[in-house]
Amino acid sequence: MNIHCTAKLISGLCQKNATTNVNALNEKVYAELFLTPNSDSWLGLMSNDSYNAIDNDGIRK
Repeated sequence: MNIHCTAKLISGLCQKNATTNVNALNEKVYAELFLTPNSDSWLGLMSNDSYNAIDNDGIRK
């Protein structure tokens, strides 16, 4: 994470209306800072012929 992202995150946490809900904060950080909102229909998609070297493709059973 670069200094600009860190500064934006810290300034958001210091606002009066900053959330104390970790899940809401996580959603906000990914949507606004990393630009990967949970509503992105491509998020988490992987083609069937992809190889990632993670057991069970990282899925807990």
